[in-house]
Amino acid sequence: MEAHERAAITCSKCQMEKPEGDFHIGSVWCKPCVSEYGKQRYRANAQRERDRKRAYRSANKEKVAASVRDWAVRNADKISAYQRVYRKHYYAQPEKVAMRNMDASARRSAQSMATPAWADRKAMLAFYLRAKELSESTGQQYHVDHVVPILGRNVCGLHTEHNLQILSAVENSRKNNRLIDEIV
Repeated sequence: MEAHERAAITCSKCQMEKPEGDFHIGSVWCKPCVSEYGKQRYRANAQRERDRKRAYRSANKEKVAASVRDWAVRNADKISAYQRVYRKHYYAQPEKVAMRNMDASARRSAQSMATPAWADRKAMLAFYLRAKELSESTGQQYHVDHVVPILGRNVCGLHTEHNLQILSAVENSRKNNRLIDEIV
């Protein structure tokens, strides 16, 4: 039997006659009716569903994290395109640009205040040059990071050569404003 010759099926929920392609295999409800039923059921039990999902995520942290990482790898282009559009829109707003400049200024000020007079600036510059060389030679972005963050939550470090390390941009973003021991 050809596709155009297939018999129409009557949905037992909405009582409308629809082509076979509008039904899941073995279902007596059409796809729109099944979808609407699912939405109504979710709305009626929204809190219970949220609690169930939260419990699953907390009981399966590694599995969920692996799934998220796999999705991010498979959809890297999609994520990148979204981030480009977001940044373009976000930084088109003058108050957002001003806020970013204010935050950068505060960071530079904190770094300046955390740099003691006895710090070896040449040794510190070597870290920044090495990070730049690594970025250029490998094609992967590298950052100079403070082992003990300058503006840490529990402890504040100094901006000296003894408190600097080179990390990949990904590791540095993951570390954020914490000590390595605080990362879970």
